[in-house]
Amino acid sequence: MVKLIIFLTMVLLVTFGIYYFLTTFTIKHITVDGSTHYTQEEIIDMVIRSPEDKISLVLSMKYHNEPITNIAFIQSIEVNVVSADTIHIQVYEKTLAGYIEYLGQYMYFDKDGIVVEASSQITEGMPEITGLEFNSVVLHNPLPVKNPEVFGQVLEITNLLNKYELEIDTIYFNKNLEVTLYMDSVRVPLGNGDKLTEKIMKLRDLAPHVKGMSGVLHLESVDSGSDVITFTKDVEKP
Repeated sequence: MVKLIIFLTMVLLVTFGIYYFLTTFTIKHITVDGSTHYTQEEIIDMVIRSPEDKISLVLSMKYHNEPITNIAFIQSIEVNVVSADTIHIQVYEKTLAGYIEYLGQYMYFDKDGIVVEASSQITEGMPEITGLEFNSVVLHNPLPVKNPEVFGQVLEITNLLNKYELEIDTIYFNKNLEVTLYMDSVRVPLGNGDKLTEKIMKLRDLAPHVKGMSGVLHLESVDSGSDVITFTKDVEKP
């Protein structure tokens, strides 16, 4: 009888211990920062891949000094256990300047023109770059264009567009590296790329006034001190 009582007591203690462990260390709160390409739910699914991963102690040992890598558009993911039931996921995305379309794929490149990802999907808010001339595209290699300095200009433009919350469909470069932005049915020539900050600021102010229109908004020679801006409407077809 005494042995039975001892056995039942041990079973009770083990059961209580397991219950306490699971209720204490099961993850209930998750925060995600730094992700623009993937949703919060998608990032969580990349981190928590099994029932065991829902235990903070298990997750802490699994990702201790071991960031998650080899995910499209992401440099790394760090997982930090904040408390017994709370984790924080920090996403570090690859710095992308834009993308080109090549053989039915969207090839994303960085500030140095290196193709870092190939995807069948367009990333929202990332402009397509057109007008660049090249014969081939190789993943993890630079785009073989005649003027590699164009990539720094692409990054500068996309950063300014993001800063001033402007949605642009396409950035076009002609052979002289003169820039034209395409915003729905409005074309916005920026000239050779000088005074880009002033021009993009002007575009931010004028964008609401030309929304839904079709034509050319001339910003080639505009700076912050100029008030004369020309908009040429497209001729409507009869």
